[in-house]
Amino acid sequence: MDLPFLQSLGELIGLALVMMLAGAAVAAVTQAVSLVARGRQRYLRAAVEQLLARFPMTRADAAAAAEMALRHPLVAPHSRRASSVRREELVRVLLELAAEPSAKPLQEAFGFHRGAADAARLLRALDGRALRLERARPSEPLHLRQTRAILGAAGPNRAIARIHAEFAGAMRRATARYRLETRVVAAAVALGVVFAMRLDSLELLGRAARLQHAPSQWVGLALSWMLLSLGAPFWYDRLKDLLHLRPGR
Repeated sequence: MDLPFLQSLGELIGLALVMMLAGAAVAAVTQAVSLVARGRQRYLRAAVEQLLARFPMTRADAAAAAEMALRHPLVAPHSRRASSVRREELVRVLLELAAEPSAKPLQEAFGFHRGAADAARLLRALDGRALRLERARPSEPLHLRQTRAILGAAGPNRAIARIHAEFAGAMRRATARYRLETRVVAAAVALGVVFAMRLDSLELLGRAARLQHAPSQWVGLALSWMLLSLGAPFWYDRLKDLLHLRPGR
């Protein structure tokens, strides 16, 4: 018995499965390229460097301080450059670096007239406030207690207040640049996948709809490229759902 509806449904399911597999391939290759190129680390380092360059220090000193900060054991326990950092962690790391006698540029940027001694005094005050807040507000999230401790201990220090004020904007700009780079890579990978598989989505849809005249192959390839380059994360997630690979929450 001829069941055109079931045949069309099967072809649509087949198209969805093909897009899932192709989308998973695009997402996996894009993630691999980003991992090899260390995109997150590069843009985070650039954001911290630009943040420090606004203080009275040379660009070279800002670059060196950013590199040391993102390789500090507090944010990079495996001696590799960190790919993420919180505002409280960055301030803490910069203060610990400024407590070193050789960190003259950071000491001047923070306005520590007595050099490493002022940085060490501020760190002791910070630890004391953090301990008191932990005793007084044990249920409060750790990062909020750390923020309160830093702002309370810093007092009138404008450099620390400025880092707190400008940190979020610097991270947003770094994230936007990283996402743009990732989308460009995903678009290039999707183009290669489409031509390697000759993935003409309009032809497959035409078969499912029983159309006599399918649109141009180039139009179908272009549509497949758009679906993959823009929707690779969606197809990747759908495949993980289908295979029950999504980690539990």
